[in-house]
Amino acid sequence: MKARLSIGIYAVVLAASGLLAWISFLPDEHESTGKLLVVDATSDQVDGLEYETDKSSLKAVALKDHSGFKLTITQRVQGANQKKNQLKDKDPKDKAQPQTSKQDKPEEKVTTYRASKDFYDALKRVLPLEAIRNLGDVSQEKLKEFGLNPPLARLSFSIKGQTVKFRVGKRTYGRASFYLQQGANGPVSLVSSGLLSVVDFRPPRYKELRLLGLTFSKITQMTMNCGSKGSRTFLHKDRFGGAKGDRWVPEDAADSTDSLYGNWIKKLLRQSLVQYLDEAPKTEPDNTCHFVFSTEDGDKSIAELAWVKDPSGKQVYYGHSDFSVDWVRLEPSTAGSVVADISSVLGTQSQQDTSMSK
Repeated sequence: MKARLSIGIYAVVLAASGLLAWISFLPDEHESTGKLLVVDATSDQVDGLEYETDKSSLKAVALKDHSGFKLTITQRVQGANQKKNQLKDKDPKDKAQPQTSKQDKPEEKVTTYRASKDFYDALKRVLPLEAIRNLGDVSQEKLKEFGLNPPLARLSFSIKGQTVKFRVGKRTYGRASFYLQQGANGPVSLVSSGLLSVVDFRPPRYKELRLLGLTFSKITQMTMNCGSKGSRTFLHKDRFGGAKGDRWVPEDAADSTDSLYGNWIKKLLRQSLVQYLDEAPKTEPDNTCHFVFSTEDGDKSIAELAWVKDPSGKQVYYGHSDFSVDWVRLEPSTAGSVVADISSVLGTQSQQDTSMSK
C-alpha cells in the first residue's frame, strides 16, 4: 500500500515539474496574442538589403519595375598574394630568412547578376520576419555571449525609403535560430536561421540564367531589325487569322504555314547565359539584331543579340535585354543555332545564295 502511495506521489510531482517546465518556455502573455514582428514588410515592399561579414558582403537592389533584384556579391580573401610571394621568394637553404610582416589588403572578387525567381521566393518565405522569442534589452555581458558585441555580421533592409539596421550574432544550439539585435542599442530577438540561408551564400547561387523572361504563349508580336541583313515583323495567329493562335507568321506573308518562324522564336526565348559582363562588348551593326516583343497584356520587352569573333577566330555570342539588365555572354550552341537561321527567318536566304553564286 505504501509502495503504491509513493509511486502515486512521484507521478504527481513528475507531472507538476513537466507542467512548470512547459510554462517557463512559453512567451509572455502579451506576446501570445499576435506575431512578434521584427521586420514588418513583405518581399514586394523591400527596396534593397545588405548583409556583410568579414569575408563577404551581399547587396540586393530591387529593379525599377520591382520585377526582381540585382545582386552584387563581394568576396574577400586575406593575404592570398602574400602567402604566394613568401613561398616564391623564400630561399629553402636560408631557414633564418625573415618573412615580411606587412599584411596585404584583402583581395576582392565582385560578382554582379540578376537574381532568379528562387531568390524572390526565398525572401518571400522569411518576410515578414518574425521572432521566435523576444529577449528585449540585455546586458553587455549577454551581448558578448550572444556574439552581438562585436557582431558577427551586419544586416539592413531598405523599406519604402527607410533603412532598418541589425546586428547578427551567434546561432543557438542546434543552429535552428540565431540572435538578432536591432541597431546598436536595440532589443534582441531569437530569429529562425532560415533568414541566414537566404542572405549568406556564394555565387552563382540565385543567378538568373535566362536572357528573356517572356512566356511564349503570351507574346502576340515580335519585330526584329538586323541592320543590313533586313528587318521583319511576326504575328502570333490562329488558323483563322485571329490573335493568340498556334502559329507564327511574317506580317508580309500572313498565309504562311511554315513552322520555321515559331520554332525559331522558341529557340530565341530559350537563350541561356554563361556570364554577366561588366561593360558592353564591342559589336558591329551588321552582326547585331534588335528585337521588340509585344504581349497580350500590352507590355513591351526589348532585347539585343550580337556575335563577334575573338582573337583566336572563335565566334562569341552576346545578349542584352530589359530582363537581364546587363550585357551577358550567351551559351554558344543555342545562340549559334539562332544566328545561323537569321537569314532564313528574315527571308533573305535565297537572295544571299543568288548573290554568292554570282
